[in-house]
Amino acid sequence: MIRYIRHNFDNTVTDREIRHKEIAYRAACEGIVLLENNGALPLKSQKVALFGIGASQTIKGGTGSGEVNERHSVSIYEGMKNAGFTVTSEAWIERYDKLYEEIKNGGSDKFTDALKKGKVGDIMALFMGTADYPYLDVTDEDMKAAPADTAFFVVSRQAGEGADRRIEKGENDLSPEEISTLQRMIKIYKNVVLVINIGSSLDMSFLDKTPGLGAVVYFCQQGTEGGHAFADIVSGKVNPSGKLTDTWAKKYSDIPFSDEYSYLNGNLKNEYYKEGLLVGYRYFDSYKIEPQYPFGYGLSYTDFEIHTDSVEADEDQIKVSATVTNTGTADGKEVVEVYFSAPDGELDKPYQELAGYKKRNGKPFDKTCLYDILGNEKYMGRYTFNKTPRAKNGQARNSHSKTRPDDFIAIDNALPAIISKEDFAAVQAKREVNQRRFSSYKAVEPYLLSGKVICGYCGSAMSGHRVAPRNGEPYGYYYCLKKERVAGERCPQKYIRAEKLERIAIRALEEEIFSDASMKKIAALMREGYAAMTNEADESRKALIQAKAAAEKKLDNLYSFIENGEIDEYSLARMKKIKDELAKIKARLCETSVKFSKTLTEEEIFATLAAFKKDLESNADNSAKRFVVNLLINKITVRDNCATVEILPNMLTVYLVPRTGIEPVRVSLPEGF
Repeated sequence: MIRYIRHNFDNTVTDREIRHKEIAYRAACEGIVLLENNGALPLKSQKVALFGIGASQTIKGGTGSGEVNERHSVSIYEGMKNAGFTVTSEAWIERYDKLYEEIKNGGSDKFTDALKKGKVGDIMALFMGTADYPYLDVTDEDMKAAPADTAFFVVSRQAGEGADRRIEKGENDLSPEEISTLQRMIKIYKNVVLVINIGSSLDMSFLDKTPGLGAVVYFCQQGTEGGHAFADIVSGKVNPSGKLTDTWAKKYSDIPFSDEYSYLNGNLKNEYYKEGLLVGYRYFDSYKIEPQYPFGYGLSYTDFEIHTDSVEADEDQIKVSATVTNTGTADGKEVVEVYFSAPDGELDKPYQELAGYKKRNGKPFDKTCLYDILGNEKYMGRYTFNKTPRAKNGQARNSHSKTRPDDFIAIDNALPAIISKEDFAAVQAKREVNQRRFSSYKAVEPYLLSGKVICGYCGSAMSGHRVAPRNGEPYGYYYCLKKERVAGERCPQKYIRAEKLERIAIRALEEEIFSDASMKKIAALMREGYAAMTNEADESRKALIQAKAAAEKKLDNLYSFIENGEIDEYSLARMKKIKDELAKIKARLCETSVKFSKTLTEEEIFATLAAFKKDLESNADNSAKRFVVNLLINKITVRDNCATVEILPNMLTVYLVPRTGIEPVRVSLPEGF
């Protein structure tokens, strides 16, 4: 029995609603992803044409528990109108809305019937599963009746709690009708923008059939304020900064176990990720499968340079510091993603994993912006390339390496100059004088041994400090924290000059690790360990591939047997057993990632170690020196003027990723090395 309860509601818009609308708007702006842009966006005209299912009936969220009540949801059409755009295709939109209402009313009758019967299962079924939206063709006459420089085609799909979208034409990719519409729109309109109003990825193979698209926008399902956010994104009022939260494959079969997910295996209640640890981008990165759009992908209306400043590591954490510079002409935001490759061990690991990310927020013009402008060489016509290291095949995106100033590629007169080279040089000279005057007593760089120095008396950490005597040059020193901060327990540890202690640490590394004899021995050990691991991985994969081929052959024989009309219960049971066996083999293949695609010689390993040695000896690049120190020195114990440098005992981890693009190799060194 269903009980009806009468309520009286106050329809007043509350302050909380207003605040939440603002949050929903900001979230939508941050979540819209620009996938392609050939100059169509941001818009240069206020007159646009809107077509497609989601133009006026924009899908805000999923079904089931994702289908919530709201006062009002702003469609893309409404958002564009409210932003002052003239929508020339209103006649087509009105026809579609009428068709949609007819279908919707039919669904309302089903709801009323289920409500009267009091069957909870029937009622819930109407809120869950997929939702079919009627398709209305866009004719050439519709397009000619809606003149504009830019036309938007909004493709929508719906699914949610209780059911997934299906792997079939017009569901997981564009239907033939939608592709035809796009092709005809490209012929009629100067710019055509495809908008994907879907809560998951879409097969993008249709791009080959639709050359000439002006832009592709992944709108996803942006909630109640999505229409307003969309209008501000395409107009350029807000610069797109959204990034993909999953990997879009070039084809569905690139996804591991693609033929067994969701309804394909007949089990919608429980979903098992047979690829083990290699879920999502981890699988694509580990197997070097090129996706259509990688995890974390998203374009902007401006350009950014990301420069790795420093990487600091201790026993508890790794800190990565980077500088993000907007090198374009528009305000914007960029996301910095940091990935790590875990050292090899007994357990299989993905090639790399996301450790953290940070979006650099835009801010209004202030004195720091002016400071950056004064040092920007673009204003004197010079454009500099190669400041930021680019990802190479197999190379981790959080590379510790950084481009040196000697490797910069500067092109004079590449841009229109607004000041002369002489004036720019005079400004830089003035900045340098001001920097020395106002920051003469400030530490220019982090202490080389931060987090590594331990007091030999009390075991407390020792910290760096800088002083500026009246008569003499400023200098740094390390002091025991207990000596200064613990009342009544003053440690007898003396201060030790930073320069002296750092010189001792570097000399220890040069003698113990970076002598020619030591580097040759390390290179030989690494090559032996690397070859052993490679052979082991290859043999394991060969066996699995052979087992997979044998199982697939058995299945083919059974299929032929069935096709000839010879089928019985034994054959079906045998088929199920082989399928289960094949699934286990595929799972094992996925779990065993390809980590050793490139063979290194001892000479290459030696050269890499020599590069680390060069970083250690460099006086210009302190961040590179800090990386080597943090990597190889465990701790330095100081007692009076005596310092003991502890290099990582019995285990040396040399990371070749920044320079060679392969997995790190961990090598155990013999006792007494």
